[in-house]
Amino acid sequence: MASLELEGDTRRQLRVNNCMPRLEGSPFEAIYYSEPRHELMTRFREIGTTYVYEGVPPEQYEALVNADSVGRYFNTHIRDQFPYHRQ
Repeated sequence: MASLELEGDTRRQLRVNNCMPRLEGSPFEAIYYSEPRHELMTRFREIGTTYVYEGVPPEQYEALVNADSVGRYFNTHIRDQFPYHRQ
């Protein structure tokens, strides 16, 4: 199972690899969400880079993890829609 270095407040790991099998066909190695901070953390499989997307509402996260195509949903509804930084 993949893990990300989590700092600051306690962040909840909601879905990762074995808990979310749909990640296997997606560009993501891992996805984490901090509900109190509304931060979505993604680690990309190919490049191993982690990005933190800020201001992502819980509904967007739920829609992402329940989408038929996680990658397509991410590209349409999250990427370039929220401020982000590389971690």
